[in-house]
Amino acid sequence: MRWPIKVLRKRLAPVRRWRISFRWMLPAAQFVVCAVVLWPLNAELISQTRTSFEAYRSGSVPEQPWQFRPANLSEEQSKQEETEELRLYTSISLNLPVVSFASVPEWIWGDAYSPPWTPRGMDFKIWWAMSSPIMGILLWWVVGRGLDNLLAARRRLAFPRLRKIEPALAVLWIAPGVWWIIAAVQDFDVPGNGYFWVFGIGGALWTLLGSAVIWAWLSQWRTERRAVPDERQMN
Repeated sequence: MRWPIKVLRKRLAPVRRWRISFRWMLPAAQFVVCAVVLWPLNAELISQTRTSFEAYRSGSVPEQPWQFRPANLSEEQSKQEETEELRLYTSISLNLPVVSFASVPEWIWGDAYSPPWTPRGMDFKIWWAMSSPIMGILLWWVVGRGLDNLLAARRRLAFPRLRKIEPALAVLWIAPGVWWIIAAVQDFDVPGNGYFWVFGIGGALWTLLGSAVIWAWLSQWRTERRAVPDERQMN
């Protein structure tokens, strides 16, 4: 009998009643948030981007700008620098797994505390604050699929259906997320760390999001396992 299989497929079929689709909303939302956060720094971002293009076009190797602003600033300038640094860290933290994955080669073959790869003539914070919202779109899409699946599970549906690659990715970004939390807690009172605690918040955020994706996949797996005995009994 083939009709029980059709019944099972119907249970796993997409439902168009959901008006909120996190898999499309979250990537767009994080991109807009990062754009709004970084917009006051647009002059500096454009300037360093042009410098990097000129460096590659001319073949020169400019000195790497390790500081976003010069030292010995007034109190007002110092507050402005802290605000700008917070903006950069916020954009990076919202897409923290991207920077974590990019840092893996340095952790394995180089200095564990060295920054990830950066184009010529660009500060690594500026580069990753600009690029991580674009690179992180795929990860936010995976998170959105997991949340959509959890919402559909309340009606005993599995849509969108998660593949094994999605919980695997979640495990990969949970590991560095936990590391960032521990590092932020340990170095919270260390002078000179600035807004390093923002990375701890980003690590906690992505740990929760990764756990949600894994939980959605486990719920889907249990639902499918329960449906198989029901199909056999109907046969």
